[in-house]
Amino acid sequence: MKDSSAALTFYMKQLSEGKKLDKKTLLGGLFLSVVLMAASTFGLLYYVDLLTPFNFAITDIIRYTNYMLLGLGIVTVIAAVLTWIMIRKPRTITLLLKIHSFLKRGSGEYFICPDVPDQSMQTIIRRSLYGSILVSGIALTIMSFDLMGTATEADILRFGAIVMIVSVFILPLTVMQLYYAPWVIKDSGLFHLDTRDRSLSNVGDDLEDLLEFVAGIDIILVWIELTINTELWVAPFVIFIMLGPLFAILLNFTIIFTMEKDKATLAMINLLLERYGVPEMVNSPDYIRKRVISLIDKRMLVEEVVESEAVPLTVHDTPEHPQSVPELLDEFGHISAETEATEEMPISAARESLAQEEVEGEEAIAATELSSSRKRKVEKADHK
Repeated sequence: MKDSSAALTFYMKQLSEGKKLDKKTLLGGLFLSVVLMAASTFGLLYYVDLLTPFNFAITDIIRYTNYMLLGLGIVTVIAAVLTWIMIRKPRTITLLLKIHSFLKRGSGEYFICPDVPDQSMQTIIRRSLYGSILVSGIALTIMSFDLMGTATEADILRFGAIVMIVSVFILPLTVMQLYYAPWVIKDSGLFHLDTRDRSLSNVGDDLEDLLEFVAGIDIILVWIELTINTELWVAPFVIFIMLGPLFAILLNFTIIFTMEKDKATLAMINLLLERYGVPEMVNSPDYIRKRVISLIDKRMLVEEVVESEAVPLTVHDTPEHPQSVPELLDEFGHISAETEATEEMPISAARESLAQEEVEGEEAIAATELSSSRKRKVEKADHK
Protein backbone atom coordinates (compact mmCIF):
# COMPACT_ATOMS: atom_id res chain seq x y z
CA MET A 1 0.00 0.00 0.00
CA LYS A 2 1.26 3.45 -0.91
CA ASP A 3 2.00 5.99 1.76
CA SER A 4 -1.14 8.11 2.13
CA SER A 5 0.36 10.87 4.31
CA ALA A 6 1.07 13.15 1.31
CA ALA A 7 -2.45 12.64 -0.01
CA LEU A 8 -4.01 13.35 3.39
CA THR A 9 -1.97 16.53 3.75
CA PHE A 10 -3.11 17.70 0.32
CA TYR A 11 -6.78 16.98 1.10
CA MET A 12 -6.48 18.74 4.46
CA LYS A 13 -5.19 21.82 2.68
CA GLN A 14 -7.99 21.55 0.12
CA LEU A 15 -10.67 21.24 2.83
CA SER A 16 -9.20 24.20 4.72
CA GLU A 17 -9.61 26.40 1.61
CA GLY A 18 -13.34 25.76 1.23
CA LYS A 19 -15.72 28.66 1.87
CA LYS A 20 -17.34 28.43 5.28
CA LEU A 21 -20.27 30.13 6.97
CA ASP A 22 -19.42 32.42 9.86
CA LYS A 23 -20.64 31.66 13.38
CA LYS A 24 -23.20 34.47 13.26
CA THR A 25 -24.91 32.90 10.24
CA LEU A 26 -24.86 29.44 11.81
CA LEU A 27 -26.38 30.75 15.06
CA GLY A 28 -28.99 32.57 12.98
CA GLY A 29 -29.82 29.24 11.33
CA LEU A 30 -30.28 27.57 14.71
CA PHE A 31 -32.59 30.40 15.77
CA LEU A 32 -34.51 29.95 12.51
CA SER A 33 -35.04 26.24 13.31
CA VAL A 34 -36.56 27.21 16.69
CA VAL A 35 -38.89 29.73 15.02
CA LEU A 36 -39.91 27.19 12.37
CA MET A 37 -40.65 24.55 14.98
CA ALA A 38 -42.84 26.94 17.01
CA ALA A 39 -44.58 28.41 13.97
CA SER A 40 -45.24 25.08 12.22
CA THR A 41 -46.61 23.41 15.37
CA PHE A 42 -48.71 26.33 16.59
CA GLY A 43 -49.84 27.30 13.09
CA LEU A 44 -50.98 23.83 12.05
CA LEU A 45 -52.97 23.22 15.24
CA TYR A 46 -54.52 26.69 15.02
CA TYR A 47 -55.42 26.01 11.38
CA VAL A 48 -57.11 22.75 12.35
CA ASP A 49 -59.01 24.53 15.13
CA LEU A 50 -60.36 27.19 12.75
CA LEU A 51 -61.05 25.26 9.54
CA THR A 52 -61.86 21.69 10.59
CA PRO A 53 -64.36 20.01 12.94
CA PHE A 54 -61.56 19.55 15.52
CA ASN A 55 -61.37 22.09 18.33
CA PHE A 56 -58.26 22.86 20.43
CA ALA A 57 -58.00 25.16 23.43
CA ILE A 58 -55.30 27.81 23.03
CA THR A 59 -53.65 26.55 26.22
CA ASP A 60 -53.35 23.05 24.74
CA ILE A 61 -51.80 24.46 21.56
CA ILE A 62 -49.22 26.46 23.54
CA ARG A 63 -48.43 23.51 25.80
CA TYR A 64 -47.98 21.18 22.86
CA THR A 65 -45.77 23.72 21.07
CA ASN A 66 -43.55 23.90 24.18
CA TYR A 67 -43.23 20.11 24.15
CA MET A 68 -42.07 20.22 20.53
CA LEU A 69 -39.51 22.93 21.34
CA LEU A 70 -38.22 20.76 24.18
CA GLY A 71 -37.87 17.89 21.73
CA LEU A 72 -35.94 20.19 19.39
CA GLY A 73 -33.53 20.98 22.22
CA ILE A 74 -33.01 17.26 22.87
CA VAL A 75 -32.28 16.46 19.22
CA THR A 76 -29.77 19.34 19.13
CA VAL A 77 -27.72 17.50 21.74
CA ILE A 78 -28.20 14.26 19.80
CA ALA A 79 -26.95 15.95 16.60
CA ALA A 80 -23.75 17.04 18.36
CA VAL A 81 -23.19 13.50 19.69
CA LEU A 82 -23.78 11.95 16.25
CA THR A 83 -21.32 14.34 14.64
CA TRP A 84 -18.67 13.45 17.23
CA ILE A 85 -19.24 9.71 16.62
CA MET A 86 -18.96 10.12 12.85
CA ILE A 87 -15.67 12.01 13.16
CA ARG A 88 -14.10 9.57 15.61
CA LYS A 89 -15.63 6.39 14.17
CA PRO A 90 -16.27 6.90 10.44
CA ARG A 91 -16.91 3.17 10.00
CA THR A 92 -20.30 3.69 11.69
CA ILE A 93 -21.65 5.31 8.49
CA THR A 94 -20.36 2.83 5.91
CA LEU A 95 -23.55 0.72 5.70
CA LEU A 96 -24.77 2.28 2.45
CA LEU A 97 -21.22 2.19 1.09
CA LYS A 98 -21.08 -1.57 1.66
CA ILE A 99 -24.49 -2.00 0.05
CA HIS A 100 -23.34 0.00 -2.98
CA SER A 101 -20.17 -2.10 -3.21
CA PHE A 102 -22.22 -5.31 -3.00
CA LEU A 103 -24.63 -4.21 -5.73
CA LYS A 104 -21.74 -3.11 -7.99
CA ARG A 105 -19.58 -6.15 -7.29
CA GLY A 106 -17.39 -7.08 -10.26
CA SER A 107 -18.63 -4.22 -12.43
CA GLY A 108 -15.95 -1.61 -11.89
CA GLU A 109 -13.77 0.08 -9.32
CA TYR A 110 -13.61 3.05 -6.96
CA PHE A 111 -11.29 6.03 -6.70
CA ILE A 112 -11.11 9.25 -4.67
CA CYS A 113 -11.09 12.74 -6.16
CA PRO A 114 -12.51 15.27 -3.67
CA ASP A 115 -13.49 18.77 -4.72
CA VAL A 116 -13.15 21.95 -2.64
CA PRO A 117 -16.35 22.00 -0.54
CA ASP A 118 -18.31 25.21 -0.10
CA GLN A 119 -20.89 26.09 2.54
CA SER A 120 -23.93 28.28 1.98
CA MET A 121 -27.22 28.81 3.77
CA GLN A 122 -29.02 27.92 0.56
CA THR A 123 -27.32 24.51 0.52
CA ILE A 124 -28.19 23.93 4.20
CA ILE A 125 -31.88 24.74 3.63
CA ARG A 126 -32.06 22.62 0.48
CA ARG A 127 -30.45 19.64 2.18
CA SER A 128 -32.69 20.04 5.24
CA LEU A 129 -35.76 19.95 3.02
CA TYR A 130 -34.43 16.82 1.30
CA GLY A 131 -33.78 15.20 4.69
CA SER A 132 -37.23 16.03 6.05
CA ILE A 133 -38.89 14.56 2.94
CA LEU A 134 -36.71 11.46 3.25
CA VAL A 135 -37.47 10.86 6.93
CA SER A 136 -41.18 11.69 6.70
CA GLY A 137 -41.58 9.47 3.63
CA ILE A 138 -40.09 6.50 5.44
CA ALA A 139 -42.12 7.20 8.61
CA LEU A 140 -45.41 7.62 6.74
CA THR A 141 -44.87 4.31 4.96
CA ILE A 142 -44.39 2.47 8.25
CA MET A 143 -47.30 4.07 10.09
CA SER A 144 -50.98 3.38 9.43
CA PHE A 145 -53.62 6.12 9.26
CA ASP A 146 -56.77 4.04 8.86
CA LEU A 147 -58.29 5.61 11.99
CA MET A 148 -57.55 9.21 11.08
CA GLY A 149 -61.06 9.71 9.70
CA THR A 150 -62.59 9.13 13.15
CA ALA A 151 -59.81 10.71 15.19
CA THR A 152 -60.50 13.12 18.04
CA GLU A 153 -58.53 16.16 19.20
CA ALA A 154 -56.78 14.03 21.80
CA ASP A 155 -55.89 11.44 19.13
CA ILE A 156 -54.20 14.08 16.96
CA LEU A 157 -52.16 15.44 19.88
CA ARG A 158 -51.27 11.91 20.98
CA PHE A 159 -50.23 11.04 17.42
CA GLY A 160 -47.96 14.07 17.24
CA ALA A 161 -46.43 13.25 20.63
CA ILE A 162 -45.77 9.66 19.55
CA VAL A 163 -44.11 10.87 16.33
CA MET A 164 -41.78 13.16 18.32
CA ILE A 165 -40.90 10.48 20.89
CA VAL A 166 -40.29 7.85 18.22
CA SER A 167 -38.24 10.34 16.21
CA VAL A 168 -35.96 11.02 19.17
CA PHE A 169 -35.08 7.30 19.28
CA ILE A 170 -35.18 6.37 15.60
CA LEU A 171 -34.11 9.63 13.97
CA PRO A 172 -30.42 9.40 15.05
CA LEU A 173 -29.87 6.07 13.26
CA THR A 174 -31.88 7.21 10.24
CA VAL A 175 -30.02 10.51 10.01
CA MET A 176 -26.60 8.90 10.37
CA GLN A 177 -27.09 6.17 7.78
CA LEU A 178 -29.48 7.79 5.28
CA TYR A 179 -28.73 11.52 5.57
CA TYR A 180 -25.23 12.19 6.90
CA ALA A 181 -23.55 9.15 5.31
CA PRO A 182 -24.34 9.92 1.63
CA TRP A 183 -23.37 13.56 2.22
CA VAL A 184 -19.98 12.64 3.69
CA ILE A 185 -19.33 10.04 1.00
CA LYS A 186 -20.20 12.63 -1.65
CA ASP A 187 -17.86 15.28 -0.21
CA SER A 188 -15.07 12.74 0.20
CA GLY A 189 -15.06 12.48 -3.60
CA LEU A 190 -15.63 8.73 -3.87
CA PHE A 191 -16.36 7.87 -7.51
CA HIS A 192 -17.30 4.57 -9.13
CA LEU A 193 -16.24 3.48 -12.62
CA ASP A 194 -18.80 1.02 -13.99
CA THR A 195 -17.35 -1.13 -16.77
CA ARG A 196 -20.75 -2.55 -17.75
CA ASP A 197 -22.44 0.68 -18.84
CA ARG A 198 -19.17 2.67 -19.10
CA SER A 199 -20.34 5.29 -16.61
CA LEU A 200 -18.62 7.43 -13.99
CA SER A 201 -20.62 8.62 -10.98
CA ASN A 202 -20.18 10.02 -7.50
CA VAL A 203 -21.26 7.32 -5.03
CA GLY A 204 -22.81 9.83 -2.64
CA ASP A 205 -24.90 11.36 -5.43
CA ASP A 206 -26.09 7.89 -6.47
CA LEU A 207 -27.19 7.06 -2.93
CA GLU A 208 -28.94 10.40 -2.39
CA ASP A 209 -30.82 10.17 -5.70
CA LEU A 210 -32.03 6.68 -4.83
CA LEU A 211 -33.15 7.63 -1.32
CA GLU A 212 -34.85 10.82 -2.50
CA PHE A 213 -36.77 8.89 -5.16
CA VAL A 214 -37.93 6.28 -2.64
CA ALA A 215 -39.03 8.94 -0.14
CA GLY A 216 -40.96 10.87 -2.80
CA ILE A 217 -42.78 7.74 -3.95
CA ASP A 218 -43.63 6.91 -0.31
CA ILE A 219 -45.24 10.32 0.26
CA ILE A 220 -47.26 10.11 -2.97
CA LEU A 221 -48.58 6.64 -2.07
CA VAL A 222 -49.53 7.76 1.45
CA TRP A 223 -51.25 10.87 0.03
CA ILE A 224 -53.33 8.67 -2.32
CA GLU A 225 -54.18 6.19 0.45
CA LEU A 226 -55.30 8.90 2.86
CA THR A 227 -57.32 10.71 0.19
CA ILE A 228 -59.17 7.49 -0.68
CA ASN A 229 -59.83 6.42 2.94
CA THR A 230 -60.48 9.81 4.57
CA GLU A 231 -61.50 13.38 3.79
CA LEU A 232 -59.54 15.50 1.32
CA TRP A 233 -57.95 17.75 3.98
CA VAL A 234 -56.50 14.85 6.00
CA ALA A 235 -53.70 13.92 3.57
CA PRO A 236 -52.05 17.37 3.32
CA PHE A 237 -52.56 17.95 7.03
CA VAL A 238 -50.89 14.68 8.08
CA ILE A 239 -47.96 15.22 5.68
CA PHE A 240 -47.42 18.87 6.56
CA ILE A 241 -47.78 18.28 10.30
CA MET A 242 -44.76 15.97 9.94
CA LEU A 243 -42.83 17.99 7.36
CA GLY A 244 -42.99 21.24 9.36
CA PRO A 245 -41.43 20.02 12.63
CA LEU A 246 -39.14 17.57 10.81
CA PHE A 247 -37.82 20.36 8.59
CA ALA A 248 -36.99 22.37 11.73
CA ILE A 249 -35.29 19.32 13.27
CA LEU A 250 -33.30 18.49 10.11
CA LEU A 251 -32.30 22.15 9.74
CA ASN A 252 -30.95 21.93 13.27
CA PHE A 253 -29.16 18.66 12.50
CA THR A 254 -27.70 20.08 9.29
CA ILE A 255 -26.33 23.25 10.90
CA ILE A 256 -24.73 21.33 13.79
CA PHE A 257 -23.16 18.91 11.30
CA THR A 258 -22.02 21.71 8.96
CA MET A 259 -19.89 23.16 11.77
CA GLU A 260 -17.75 19.99 11.77
CA LYS A 261 -18.45 18.56 8.32
CA ASP A 262 -14.89 19.02 7.06
CA LYS A 263 -13.56 16.88 9.90
CA ALA A 264 -16.09 14.13 9.16
CA THR A 265 -15.13 14.27 5.47
CA LEU A 266 -11.44 14.04 6.30
CA ALA A 267 -12.10 11.06 8.60
CA MET A 268 -13.97 9.31 5.76
CA ILE A 269 -11.14 10.00 3.28
CA ASN A 270 -8.67 8.61 5.79
CA LEU A 271 -10.82 5.47 6.22
CA LEU A 272 -11.08 4.94 2.46
CA LEU A 273 -7.33 5.32 2.03
CA GLU A 274 -6.02 3.45 5.05
CA ARG A 275 -8.54 0.64 5.44
CA TYR A 276 -10.00 0.10 1.98
CA GLY A 277 -6.95 1.06 -0.10
CA VAL A 278 -8.95 3.12 -2.62
CA PRO A 279 -6.76 4.79 -5.29
CA GLU A 280 -6.75 8.60 -5.18
CA MET A 281 -5.62 11.49 -7.39
CA VAL A 282 -2.46 12.44 -5.49
CA ASN A 283 -0.63 9.11 -5.56
CA SER A 284 -2.34 7.46 -8.55
CA PRO A 285 -3.37 10.17 -11.04
CA ASP A 286 -2.05 8.40 -14.16
CA TYR A 287 -3.71 5.11 -13.26
CA ILE A 288 -7.09 6.80 -12.66
CA ARG A 289 -6.87 8.82 -15.88
CA LYS A 290 -6.12 5.69 -17.90
CA ARG A 291 -9.02 3.85 -16.31
CA VAL A 292 -11.41 6.72 -17.06
CA ILE A 293 -10.19 7.00 -20.66
CA SER A 294 -10.47 3.24 -21.09
CA LEU A 295 -14.18 3.46 -20.34
CA ILE A 296 -14.65 6.20 -22.93
CA ASP A 297 -12.66 4.57 -25.72
CA LYS A 298 -14.13 1.24 -26.80
CA ARG A 299 -10.98 0.27 -28.64
CA MET A 300 -8.89 0.72 -25.51
CA LEU A 301 -11.34 -1.45 -23.60
CA VAL A 302 -11.10 -4.22 -26.20
CA GLU A 303 -7.32 -4.08 -26.35
CA GLU A 304 -7.07 -3.88 -22.54
CA VAL A 305 -4.50 -1.10 -22.60
CA VAL A 306 -4.81 -0.84 -18.84
CA GLU A 307 -3.84 -4.29 -17.65
CA SER A 308 -5.25 -4.21 -14.16
CA GLU A 309 -7.94 -6.00 -12.26
CA ALA A 310 -10.90 -3.94 -11.07
CA VAL A 311 -10.43 -2.70 -7.53
CA PRO A 312 -13.52 -3.53 -5.45
CA LEU A 313 -14.12 -1.87 -2.12
CA THR A 314 -12.50 -4.57 0.03
CA VAL A 315 -10.60 -4.23 3.26
CA HIS A 316 -6.81 -4.20 3.08
CA ASP A 317 -4.37 -4.75 5.89
CA THR A 318 -3.97 -1.67 8.02
CA PRO A 319 -0.45 -0.14 7.90
CA GLU A 320 1.81 -0.78 10.86
CA HIS A 321 1.62 2.81 12.09
CA PRO A 322 -1.53 4.40 10.66
CA GLN A 323 -2.28 7.97 11.62
CA SER A 324 -4.97 8.02 14.31
CA VAL A 325 -8.09 10.14 13.90
CA PRO A 326 -7.17 12.51 16.80
CA GLU A 327 -3.71 13.08 15.29
CA LEU A 328 -5.30 13.63 11.89
CA LEU A 329 -7.74 16.19 13.31
CA ASP A 330 -4.97 18.01 15.17
CA GLU A 331 -2.96 18.32 11.96
CA PHE A 332 -6.07 19.49 10.10
CA GLY A 333 -6.65 22.12 12.79
CA HIS A 334 -3.12 23.49 12.34
CA ILE A 335 -3.47 23.56 8.54
CA SER A 336 -6.86 25.30 8.76
CA ALA A 337 -5.46 27.90 11.15
CA GLU A 338 -2.51 28.57 8.83
CA THR A 339 -4.81 28.91 5.82
CA GLU A 340 -7.07 31.32 7.68
CA ALA A 341 -4.10 33.36 8.94
CA THR A 342 -2.26 33.63 5.61
CA GLU A 343 -5.40 33.70 3.41
CA GLU A 344 -3.41 31.78 0.79
CA MET A 345 -5.54 29.34 -1.23
CA PRO A 346 -3.33 27.89 -3.98
CA ILE A 347 -5.58 24.88 -4.61
CA SER A 348 -8.71 26.99 -4.98
CA ALA A 349 -6.82 29.51 -7.14
CA ALA A 350 -5.53 26.74 -9.40
CA ARG A 351 -9.02 25.30 -9.84
CA GLU A 352 -10.46 28.74 -10.61
CA SER A 353 -7.68 29.37 -13.13
CA LEU A 354 -8.37 26.06 -14.89
CA ALA A 355 -12.10 26.82 -14.94
CA GLN A 356 -11.44 30.27 -16.37
CA GLU A 357 -9.16 28.84 -19.06
CA GLU A 358 -11.86 26.34 -19.96
CA VAL A 359 -14.48 29.09 -20.22
CA GLU A 360 -12.17 31.26 -22.36
CA GLY A 361 -11.42 28.28 -24.58
CA GLU A 362 -15.14 27.57 -25.07
CA GLU A 363 -15.79 31.26 -25.83
CA ALA A 364 -12.96 31.29 -28.39
CA ILE A 365 -14.39 28.18 -30.09
CA ALA A 366 -17.87 29.72 -30.11
CA ALA A 367 -16.52 32.97 -31.58
CA THR A 368 -14.67 31.06 -34.30
CA GLU A 369 -17.76 29.06 -35.20
CA LEU A 370 -19.87 32.24 -35.28
CA SER A 371 -17.33 33.98 -37.53
CA SER A 372 -17.24 30.98 -39.87
CA SER A 373 -21.04 30.88 -39.98
CA ARG A 374 -21.24 34.56 -40.88
CA LYS A 375 -18.55 34.12 -43.54
CA ARG A 376 -20.49 31.24 -45.12
CA LYS A 377 -23.66 33.34 -45.18
CA VAL A 378 -21.84 36.22 -46.88
CA GLU A 379 -20.33 33.88 -49.46
CA LYS A 380 -23.74 32.33 -50.12
CA ALA A 381 -25.29 35.80 -50.57
CA ASP A 382 -22.53 36.85 -53.01
CA HIS A 383 -23.02 33.65 -54.95
CA LYS A 384 -26.70 34.38 -55.37
